[in-house]
Amino acid sequence: MSNARKREVFELNAKEAGFELGKSIRGKGTEVWSLPETVVDVSKYWVSRDVMEKEIKRAIEKYGKDNLFVGYLYYENTKYESNGHGYEYYDVDWVLENLYRIDSVKLYTKPKLLGYISISHYTVDYDGQCEFVRDLREMFGDTEVADVDYIDDVTALDRDNEVIHGDPYVIEAHAKYFDGRIYEYNEYALEEFWSNLEDPFEDIDPDEKIVVWHRKGKDWYVAPRAYENDYEVWYWNPVEQDLEQEYFTLIEEERAERLVEEALKILEDLKREVEIKSLIYNRAGLCEYCYENDKMFNLNILAKEYDNLWDFVYELPVDWNSNASPEYIVDDAYEKFLQSKLDEKLRLFGKYKHLYLLKKIAEDHGVEFGYDDEFGTYYLRFKNEKYHFYLRDLYNGSPKRFFNILFNSLLRRLTEKMKKRLVYRKAKEVFVGIEDSIQAGNCKVGTQEFIKQAGIDPDKIGGVRGNVLLELARPQDIKYVERAILQALKRQRNKGDEND
Repeated sequence: MSNARKREVFELNAKEAGFELGKSIRGKGTEVWSLPETVVDVSKYWVSRDVMEKEIKRAIEKYGKDNLFVGYLYYENTKYESNGHGYEYYDVDWVLENLYRIDSVKLYTKPKLLGYISISHYTVDYDGQCEFVRDLREMFGDTEVADVDYIDDVTALDRDNEVIHGDPYVIEAHAKYFDGRIYEYNEYALEEFWSNLEDPFEDIDPDEKIVVWHRKGKDWYVAPRAYENDYEVWYWNPVEQDLEQEYFTLIEEERAERLVEEALKILEDLKREVEIKSLIYNRAGLCEYCYENDKMFNLNILAKEYDNLWDFVYELPVDWNSNASPEYIVDDAYEKFLQSKLDEKLRLFGKYKHLYLLKKIAEDHGVEFGYDDEFGTYYLRFKNEKYHFYLRDLYNGSPKRFFNILFNSLLRRLTEKMKKRLVYRKAKEVFVGIEDSIQAGNCKVGTQEFIKQAGIDPDKIGGVRGNVLLELARPQDIKYVERAILQALKRQRNKGDEND
């Protein structure tokens, strides 16, 4: 078989695979070029010249003028053809300028050099040419050759599958999983989601290179679209001493890793939206089976202000673009809603005086009342200790009781600070033993572990100065060491009282 005939076999199969072979370069191999793609095929006999112009400009906008060439042209009884290689006598600009003279024109994408392949590694028999086609597709194709024997039809797996986007043909083992279970369940939020659901992936994947499907709305999957492509392979039959053709099948997938990740992000955003709505509807009592809890909105007040609580829901200033947790987003939206309904006298809806009375009670007790712009909430402050609170918690009870809860929390914080200051001031004046740690509430196991980690020998040392223990303590040990020192100080004080 002559070298020219062998070259013909490779060229035929390269075109069947969607490519074109070029020159052979020493040390690199044979050039592999992309095949030109027809993007404009118009004639004055089919459409007006205005339509011809629009089609050409649309192609320029999509592909770029420098990436197009005139592959066919017929004007004034002159026919011109080009394969995109070499010098181009007519370019796209000339076509636009002389469109009034042109009868027919075809524009193609310019061939691109994709790389090189060594064709000497392949035989010209059937198996060798099948391998050649597979390698071309694998190395230079816009799809990926899959090492599987069949593709899955996800609609045929069971009747609970529903494809939301794309054709249902995938390699299921390559699918990415997404957990679509909604843990804050609300039937209205889910019904709203399913009734309004269209194809949310069309914008990112207009060519349907990926497939998105779910099972019972809970388990979601995203996978590249799979194809079963038949290639009519030419090969040399040594018996017949002639070229023959036979079909060869490859299973290929779209190269769509980025699209798969974008689709998963869309699913995450959709789930997040449903969870936020579910939280809102449940806290507003808009559910078939609602159970009252301390996270619900102030329904006693809202029911008096709104004939229909759905009107209240639509007023909530929800930040749908926030990356915070759904719970925080709903809390923040409700807090802003309540603040927007306060008048200059701190009355909610012009009648509920809880915040005004809390301010007055705080001032009567020498406690500062204010609004923190950083946190977006009101607060009480006593001796430089600040306590932020939500308005929804205030309106669930009496202002006096609410003040007492917050003020007691402030006093507890101040007491803890005083104890801590005492520990660090007096630590060097007291020896701390194992019994002090146990009496302070620390477990024996933890105490022994600390002794071992710190290198303390209790058989030789009855106790260790408190300030030394603080230096030996790891960050996770500090609170236990402080507790033991405080107990040792208490023991020392009690002993002093006995001696007196």
